[in-house]
Amino acid sequence: MTLTRAEVCKRYYERHKEKIKQKTKEATENDLYKERLEKYKEENKEKIKEKNKEYYELNKDTINEKNMERYYKNHQESLVRNRLSYHKNKVLKTPEEKAETKRLQQEKVKERREANKPNVIKSNRVKKWKSRGVICEDWNVLYDKYINTTNCEMCDVELIEGNFGANKKCLDHDHKTGEFRNVLCNTCNCRRL
Repeated sequence: MTLTRAEVCKRYYERHKEKIKQKTKEATENDLYKERLEKYKEENKEKIKEKNKEYYELNKDTINEKNMERYYKNHQESLVRNRLSYHKNKVLKTPEEKAETKRLQQEKVKERREANKPNVIKSNRVKKWKSRGVICEDWNVLYDKYINTTNCEMCDVELIEGNFGANKKCLDHDHKTGEFRNVLCNTCNCRRL
């Protein structure tokens, strides 16, 4: 009985399986091997991409089945984790523990709001300017100029923040073109055409 080359290789592999696995592991952990592999991947990106595409087209059904299987397995596990977490956090807690948890969550939200307050104020002010027809190429520069201006650029009166008063800070712009002109007090802004 004569054996084919494939059968001879298979028998050899069966007899020396552990030794082959050990040598393969040592070779793949070698830094030189890793460098060569990275270099090959870099040089043959398109070729590898094509091979992967071909493999996917040939094995699309089995790949999709495995992905669905993995999804549903993980989905069931995540449902179980979620149920346990729900019972741990909602059902098994005393009213005092629930109140404490709620208080801690509210504090975290408050801290995030406080940390983000300058950005919120800035974005709201810029939105307001845009809605009133102000045109600008760099809103950050304009906002910095507005914030850092302390005196009216026409009458040199000290400006105040807020919605009321003759010397409240206003952003003046040309109503025809929309171009920014100056940072003025309310009185100067109303007088200017």
